[in-house]
Amino acid sequence: MLLTMVGCTHVLPPSAREDVHPYLDLRDVKEDPAKYAGTTLLLGGLIVDHEVTREGSRLEVLSYNLDRWGRPLSADELSGRFLVETERILDPALYDKGRQVTLTGTLTGGMTRPLGASAYSYPLLQLRAIYLWPRPDPHDPYVYPYYPYSHPYRPYPFGWYYPWW
Repeated sequence: MLLTMVGCTHVLPPSAREDVHPYLDLRDVKEDPAKYAGTTLLLGGLIVDHEVTREGSRLEVLSYNLDRWGRPLSADELSGRFLVETERILDPALYDKGRQVTLTGTLTGGMTRPLGASAYSYPLLQLRAIYLWPRPDPHDPYVYPYYPYSHPYRPYPFGWYYPWW
């Protein structure tokens, strides 16, 4: 039972999540970032851009909905994108475009930057803790497109329909 409970924990440590506002949504923050300045949020998504400057690193992240363990599930179109800054230098080879992250950050305000031909208003957060999700191994034979019984539904006899059940 202990091993089962350990396997079902959040990816970020409790100390990083203790000040997180549980009911504040990124959509509300985007409307008025100054109103929520100083609030800590738990967010996740897909890295869209990574800049390394003299002051540290800045990630542009496309917001995703998270499951209860913090894993990014699907893009949240209504929340859009946000920026995360840190004094640390996050290695661009690791934190590159297309990687998924889960993080906590303190809202410091907003920033307007160009996105395509228009200006886009980003909520700006100061990074507290971050978890970089591993890339799926494309050569793993038990991953969906290569192994038909791994996802999304497992037909008999490899799924939930074992004869002895």
